[in-house]
Amino acid sequence: MPELDHVFLPATAKQAQLLSDFGLSEAYRREHAGQGTANVCFCFANAFLELLYITDSDAVQQPTVAPLRLFERLSGAPATCPFGICLRSADGGPVFDDYAYPLDGLPPGARVDIAQAGAEEPLWFSFAPSMRPDQRPAASRPPLTHRVGLGSITRVTLASPAGPPRSPASQLARTASPGIDVIEAPTYSLTLGFDQEKAGLSHDFSPALPLKFCW
Repeated sequence: MPELDHVFLPATAKQAQLLSDFGLSEAYRREHAGQGTANVCFCFANAFLELLYITDSDAVQQPTVAPLRLFERLSGAPATCPFGICLRSADGGPVFDDYAYPLDGLPPGARVDIAQAGAEEPLWFSFAPSMRPDQRPAASRPPLTHRVGLGSITRVTLASPAGPPRSPASQLARTASPGIDVIEAPTYSLTLGFDQEKAGLSHDFSPALPLKFCW
């Protein structure tokens, strides 16, 4: 069974402060050489949340990057899903194998594989090899303790004007742990549930970010 590795949504480094102010511990920031993007990441026990933004409009539209539609996703293009969902496999191999993405700077033996799907769907992709943040070696383990007390991501619900997607990738994503559900709504938004939502609490980051937490 595939597992959720991480989710990305468009947000600037400045907007990352909203999550820090909420009570999350920032894990790291990275620039993607040759891709024209950079990120700010927040890690939880089983997966992480990536805020992704454009740093070079020309680089993000070059032929090797264009198939991912990152320029459209991160700049709010109409009828384009702004989110990306990365899965990992239990055996460390790729989940998707439609297109091997030539990302610069990958560690030896690592690969990013992209699934074929329409622009109205999330960017479905897999990174291998990968492991849960809480299983990484102590020397490279990111901060996992948050002031607000969130532990593991246990629900991913993506709202989309296009409704539930039908690509093979989306069907596989539904079987992941936790399962990724896509529902129909007037606008794109992302809801992450934590720790089986036992506390019955929630926080909506909109309109600044299309993101809601439930825990």
